[in-house]
Amino acid sequence: MALPGPAPEAAGRPGNLPLAAAALSFAVCLLHAGFFSAHPLFDHPVVDAAWHMEWAGRIAAGDITAYAPFFRAPLYPMLLGAVFAAAGRSMTAVALLSSLLTAASSAILASIARRMMPRGPAVAASAIWALWAPSFFLSATALLEPLYLVLLMGAFLALESGRPSAGMLLLGLSVVTRPGSALLLPAAVASAGLTRGLRRLPLFALPIAAVWAVNAVSGDPLDVVSSQGGINFYIGNSPDSDGYTAFAPMRVPPREPGAAYSDNVHDAAVLLAPDGLSASAVSSWWSARTLRGIADDPAAWLGLMARKLLYLFSPVEIPGNYDMYYCRRFSPPLRLLLTPPPVAFPGLLLFLLLPGALLAGKPSGAEARLLLWSLLLAAGTLAFFVTSRLRLPCVPFLVPVLVARFASKWRKGLALMPLGAAAGIALAAVTGGTVEKSGVNMPFHDALAHVEAGDAEGARALFMEAIDRSFERGDRISQNRTDAMYDLGLLELREGRPEEAGRWWMAALADDPSFEPAAAALAILRRTQPGDR
Repeated sequence: MALPGPAPEAAGRPGNLPLAAAALSFAVCLLHAGFFSAHPLFDHPVVDAAWHMEWAGRIAAGDITAYAPFFRAPLYPMLLGAVFAAAGRSMTAVALLSSLLTAASSAILASIARRMMPRGPAVAASAIWALWAPSFFLSATALLEPLYLVLLMGAFLALESGRPSAGMLLLGLSVVTRPGSALLLPAAVASAGLTRGLRRLPLFALPIAAVWAVNAVSGDPLDVVSSQGGINFYIGNSPDSDGYTAFAPMRVPPREPGAAYSDNVHDAAVLLAPDGLSASAVSSWWSARTLRGIADDPAAWLGLMARKLLYLFSPVEIPGNYDMYYCRRFSPPLRLLLTPPPVAFPGLLLFLLLPGALLAGKPSGAEARLLLWSLLLAAGTLAFFVTSRLRLPCVPFLVPVLVARFASKWRKGLALMPLGAAAGIALAAVTGGTVEKSGVNMPFHDALAHVEAGDAEGARALFMEAIDRSFERGDRISQNRTDAMYDLGLLELREGRPEEAGRWWMAALADDPSFEPAAAALAILRRTQPGDR
């Protein structure tokens, strides 16, 4: 009779695993930031990141309620403003803050994993998240995800650890970082226990009430946290939406290099809505317009939602603000841990684990709660548009579930890995075109960064690359093509070639006859240089 083998190690106390996961994560973030900081894109953030820098700078200068009533949720810019007030405004300070937050999220995931699985699988889950390329990439930008992830994951861990007061407060703070996390409230109350959860609703409401009060005092009592939701709902669900391109529905004049950043989505939302509306009323107007469009053609909208589901589950990192695949060229750690479609790593790793995880039977209570949080976050993403950074918060709730379940059926899981790989590669092949066709023309933003860094020749080559890339879309979206032509004209004029500048501005008008900056520049040129046509 064979002797029984040793009993499998059970889940237990985290021990030093959270510290080790945080150290690994922090080291990778600093390594990536070290390489990325050598490129102009590091010191000259783009789109939302540029807006956060501008907003935080005003807060650091003493304007604590800048831009209230708020169009965007204010907690991240307020935190960044506090850092700038203490340490000065710099991207180095941003990267250090974000790296610490990213390391904290790795420690939290390690604690969650160790509570629900043996040490070996917990180490694997912790390493996967600590090395998750989209996460550490964002640690070198001025985007809100590092803070948002810490708040979400901290709320979940607190609730799982029997600390509902901390959990509900952290969840409330996440709402004033990105309001979509309010969808998690029913799950959080259920996790705390109905009576205990309801009693702690005031803690959840506290940070939301504080922001709401600022908005009310600033003139819009119906703007609870932010008024961005309506226009974003339209961008992601209008008849022209493709489900992943986050373009404002009208052209806003381009920002001159070195000028204060203007929020083009906010400007478009206000300019296209009826005059005289408050911020919250503008948001409601866009939501109503979107719902009317859905009601007019529900079949088309259902088709759009089906495509969004494909993008949500795809291993491809669809660009949003930044194109991570483009940025691989600047960072060896990113180049190693992020690969383009069809072999789209690290997303493909989840597909490798999936077949084994599906064989593991009924999920445990912790697994079910993690899955519920991930699904609710995914639902919030589907309501708008799908990009890599908007779906990123789903990942740390999925990783422990997939790893724990795969580990329980690891022999069969290993045998079925090729099936998971084939499914992931096939889906990446189908959705891989979103990288080139997304709304993020990274060469254009890279060119602007080179202009601000004083590298005119580098900027000129990148503007040309941006124009070539935009023509590859094959649709009516210019993807900053006209802006690139206009900026090339500015470069030529600065270098004393007015004739070349005029040619570029005429090309911009040929591309978009309504592009007023090029028309105005050309008119001035013709008045001051009569021989130029």
